[in-house]
Amino acid sequence: MLSKEKAQEWISEAEADARLAPIMKEVEDRYRVGVRIRDEPEWSSTVDGDKAEIGMADTQRHLQAFAHELLHLRLSARGYRHILGAGNHDPYQQQIISALLYALDNELQHHRMFSDFVDAGFDGGDFYAESDDDVHTQLQDEIEELHNASPAWQAVFCHFTLIAPGGQWPGGKREELVALLRSKVSSDTRSKLAQVEVLFAAWRQQTDLDPTETIVSIFETLGGFEGTYLAEDVSAYPAGSFIPRDMTPGEFMAISGKTEQ
Repeated sequence: MLSKEKAQEWISEAEADARLAPIMKEVEDRYRVGVRIRDEPEWSSTVDGDKAEIGMADTQRHLQAFAHELLHLRLSARGYRHILGAGNHDPYQQQIISALLYALDNELQHHRMFSDFVDAGFDGGDFYAESDDDVHTQLQDEIEELHNASPAWQAVFCHFTLIAPGGQWPGGKREELVALLRSKVSSDTRSKLAQVEVLFAAWRQQTDLDPTETIVSIFETLGGFEGTYLAEDVSAYPAGSFIPRDMTPGEFMAISGKTEQ
């Protein structure tokens, strides 16, 4: 586990690093930034009102890790909306939706952060933690478990990793796994995955930092999530989005077996 002394040493290095200075300034102009030591292998970053926190972990890439988490925080400071709240009457569907939202929140940010990471002077291969360097091994096992009848939502988790920017990939391995994934799923799922990739490409090009339209479109593309409510925070209901888009709050409550007050 990372020691307090080593953590402070790394913080001092980050504060003195010219590559991080403009990113850090923008974050600190918006948030009061704190740090804590994590007992997990990955770093983290969270925002709560005007406070932000970076979770530090033992690594050989501490400056790269600071850059990664500061870029997450900068997106939030610039207005990125974290669409993590969801409601669905089916508990199993609810679990899938929550997992998809968590993955999308992270991956959509990565697609907007990666070019800034490289432009700051960091190697794109170091964009993720060392624990992700052999992600291809686990990913291959997950793809091997897919089959023609696997739902598109199950395959899309693998697809997210395959289209993620940067990282340490052995030569030709990403392309090999893309081909393997295509061979394992149905033609309908292949088509849906291609549409998801187009939506990610459009997201990278847009200037707006609200991912709602992209997220709703991805859920629509995957299919099977009718009767779902999405928002930053479910306590804001009925403000947010519904799937299908034309669903009313009354219709959503009726599906849930409830009535509006």
